[in-house]
Amino acid sequence: MSKSDPEVSHEATTLASQIRDFSFLVSLTAWYNILFQINLVSKFLQSPTFDLAETISLLEKCTVFFKTFRANGFAECLVSAKELAEQLGAEAEFVHHKRLRKIKKNFDYENSDDPPADPKKLFEVEFFNPLADLALNELDTRFEQLQHFSSIWGFLFDLEHLPEHCDLLEKCRSLENHLAHKAEKDIDGNDMCSELETGMRMRIRSLRPSGGCDRSVVGALGRRERIVRDGGERETRRLRSAHWVRSALNAAPTADFPRGQQTVVNRLASPTGDGEPVMG
Repeated sequence: MSKSDPEVSHEATTLASQIRDFSFLVSLTAWYNILFQINLVSKFLQSPTFDLAETISLLEKCTVFFKTFRANGFAECLVSAKELAEQLGAEAEFVHHKRLRKIKKNFDYENSDDPPADPKKLFEVEFFNPLADLALNELDTRFEQLQHFSSIWGFLFDLEHLPEHCDLLEKCRSLENHLAHKAEKDIDGNDMCSELETGMRMRIRSLRPSGGCDRSVVGALGRRERIVRDGGERETRRLRSAHWVRSALNAAPTADFPRGQQTVVNRLASPTGDGEPVMG
């Protein structure tokens, strides 16, 4: 087709004028802000190693962004669109593209639903607000099941930061009801709450050897647990079989342990916990 073809020339001129139109530039910036946030969530969900707890947190942040964008985003889009208009040499003003038709009222009690006369306000009401509402509603709809799952199981995602006792007990009982079938129950909410709180107070100390001691030695020595109850401290030691301890100490002499760990090793190896090792 020839470059001097009047039809092609007309289409190109029309397209250029539409691209330089300020309302198009505002819509472009609005779509960019929305799709940029959606793309972040989409890429995270497509990752083979994504974490469900982090996904819930990311979705909540995305929802907060859309709510804020719905309230204040139009002014931000205007600023970005004006910068684009400057670069393109276009006018940063909304214009009326058609004359608004006044709707006749048959009765006096009918409300007047005439659209705003201001073209900027008209664009916000007819384009920006519906677009922001649509994005927010779609986000809520698509992830409703995931959010429902999180409301039931979410407190188990981070056991190091459990809720307060009353909230934790309520969540445990809710999970108990969710897993119940008629009179049969898989868990007891009260017991689960107690076990979680006990586990939260439990601190596990693991030995990390240096030098000539192998990691398997520390694994054979078991672990020490400290449980804090009723405002007092009661220390309990859980040891694996004495045979494992003796074998570990024979395999790697205590001299291979750093000085601070030697004392712990000796106590673990002693049946009475007095620090005298049993070398078998």
